[in-house]
Amino acid sequence: MNLLKKSLIVPALTLLLYSNVYAEKIYNLESMPLKEAIERISEDIGLPYIVDSNLLKDKKIQKMENIKGSKNALSIILKECGLEAEIKNDTIIIKEKKSENTNSLGEINVLASADGLAEDGYLSKDISGIGLWGNRSLQDTPYQMSVVSQDMIENTASGIDQVFKMNPVVQVKTTSTSSHSWNTPNMNIRGFDVSGNHILDGIPFSWVEGVTTEELERLEVLNGLTGFLYGVGYVGGAVNYVTKKPTLERHTNLTIGTTGNEAAYIHADLGGKIDEKGKFSYRLNALKQNGETSIENQKIDRELVAGALDWRITDDLIFTFDASHKKNNTDKLTSYFVSSQSATILNPKQGYAPDWTFSDSSQDRLGFKSLWQINDNIKLRTAYIHLDHENDMSMPYVYDNSDGTYSFNYYRAWPQTSTTQGAYVYADIDFNTLKVEHTLTMGVSGNKTKSNSIDGAWEWVNLGNYTLEQLNNISRPTYVGNENNKTYLSSRNEKTNIMIGDDIRFNENWSALVGFNYAKVEEKNYNIDGEKTGGYDADDITPSISLIYKPFEDLTTYATYMESLESGTIVGDLYSNAGEIFNPYVSKQYEVGAKYSLSENLLLSSALFRIEKANSYEESEGTGLKLTQDGLVIHQGLELTLTGKVTENLTVVAGGTIMDLEIDKANANEGKKPTDTASKMAKLYAEYNIPFIQGLTITGGAYWTGKSYRDGANTDVIPSYTVYDGGLRYKTKLDKYPTTYIVNVTNLTNKEYWRSSTSFGEPLNIAFLMKMEF
Repeated sequence: MNLLKKSLIVPALTLLLYSNVYAEKIYNLESMPLKEAIERISEDIGLPYIVDSNLLKDKKIQKMENIKGSKNALSIILKECGLEAEIKNDTIIIKEKKSENTNSLGEINVLASADGLAEDGYLSKDISGIGLWGNRSLQDTPYQMSVVSQDMIENTASGIDQVFKMNPVVQVKTTSTSSHSWNTPNMNIRGFDVSGNHILDGIPFSWVEGVTTEELERLEVLNGLTGFLYGVGYVGGAVNYVTKKPTLERHTNLTIGTTGNEAAYIHADLGGKIDEKGKFSYRLNALKQNGETSIENQKIDRELVAGALDWRITDDLIFTFDASHKKNNTDKLTSYFVSSQSATILNPKQGYAPDWTFSDSSQDRLGFKSLWQINDNIKLRTAYIHLDHENDMSMPYVYDNSDGTYSFNYYRAWPQTSTTQGAYVYADIDFNTLKVEHTLTMGVSGNKTKSNSIDGAWEWVNLGNYTLEQLNNISRPTYVGNENNKTYLSSRNEKTNIMIGDDIRFNENWSALVGFNYAKVEEKNYNIDGEKTGGYDADDITPSISLIYKPFEDLTTYATYMESLESGTIVGDLYSNAGEIFNPYVSKQYEVGAKYSLSENLLLSSALFRIEKANSYEESEGTGLKLTQDGLVIHQGLELTLTGKVTENLTVVAGGTIMDLEIDKANANEGKKPTDTASKMAKLYAEYNIPFIQGLTITGGAYWTGKSYRDGANTDVIPSYTVYDGGLRYKTKLDKYPTTYIVNVTNLTNKEYWRSSTSFGEPLNIAFLMKMEF
């Protein structure tokens, strides 16, 4: 591994020292006819353009200064004049800008596909779609959302955990390499656990295994209740993982680096047209990573191969096919660690688990999408994804005995497999009633999962009491189970949504989104003999209504009400009442908000919200814990986020949440606050482009999380903490190839802190990458 590390890092550092500065063209344009400006930029890009001359007649541009990049400049001058451009067959085609409410297919626009670029302050103007609603402007979407663009994902350099840590509204509770995380960050939004609220390319899933940043085009983080949009559950928020799509423009990127210590990787990202006319285009991503992380003796091994193909059958019909294979292995998981002592007793680099603990997972995916503009008024959208999962793990659990020793347990889950299928079919119908415009959407979405276990699928064993120094060196036990035991069908789960919604546009100022979702969930559990041992089914109609008012173009205000059917929780194996099923419950959310575009690339969002949800909590029973459902949890609060360019050289992604959290109508802990939930949080990430060193950017962040509680009685406090990051990004050229170097240092002060009641923060870590564009 040291050899691989040196082979990747040393040449990169050498290239950095001897590279020439790459300066993207900066445009300073005086007021002039639009045609003259287009000709100048077209010549710089090196592509001819075609346009109906009537579209340019009498049109002029205003004076513009310090616009970086030819394509960006072209996009800006056209937008000001109500036009847009796309590239086809190496020609710039300029046409009238389509209304955001049209149902056109929206063919790939190379200029528009650069949404969320670093030079634009990472601000994405549009979303890929949300629930049954199709593509929309982010500003005019009546829900609080944040979009993490591909540029921002790449520039974090440190992986999926860092992406969520930087998000202003997300409280990360455990990382993907921690015990009890199942290879995916565990996190709160609006004070609720959203770890299983996964959406993959617009399709709701109960779980998406081990997401890697290298496969993502963007992340769309939705705050609050989303039951109407995605069905059963989805309280608090959800994350839509949008995978990379084919490109018409040639795309050839190679990245080498390390996410910390010796965890070096190489990643290739390729795309472009297959045929000259662009009827077929593709995207291919391949990743290999292996090595030790910043946790001593913790090793990760990741691999990814993901491909997608677009087939433009006609101008009105597009098919997309995709497939992927990925594996994530972590040796020596960071312990699930329960202690009321100060975090200063810990050395986070130790991890406090022996190196025989591990998590090994894989996922295979096959997918299909279609987009068909049947006529001027009807569009059909379909999608299907098939996922095969496999998990094998032995996870460490540490409990403080309060006498200087710690009880060590392991949870061995023998190989378990599952198959999940998800799909949606939506039809969008445009029509008018008098002077009111409508887009009526009807459709079905859902998923079903079949899980297989083996006889004696898990074991929970206490290996004894140890000092902190001994926890890393506990001998490997002789497992009770055997991976060769009989495999059987252990459960089936099916969730279905039948939806109808109307996007109503009364005039330029007033609009509304109104809809209903008939949500149904069914769960069946089986023993090794194939006998049904339990389960439940529930259904309900969950409505949503949003009223939107735009007093002027740059300000959108809204009020939204939404409901969500929650499936009955099945109590897990770690509790004394394992297997008990709680009653389903309908959660409710009230929200009012505003989104204000302070400038072209700076968006301020705010929301007041109230969420009512069934309450569940842990209580002691004998020597173990019992999970109980009783009363309501009420979360109400204020969110603020600011994303974009504050000045020409300063970018910020910032925000915070202030909440009033309360347990109500409960027999126990009434008036108390939920555990592991911070009621206050504030984050700031900033970038500053050094004016006198072309291509050099200083990056940094400060992330504050307020206090929370370990116990339901609120007597055991988890202190607040602040973590600082810093880094550099340098854009240059090696020969003629654009090259980017990134260094990102997380937890600059090497602070020791409790992230939650079972997880402590990571030590100082240094990530590095070099990306070349060919």
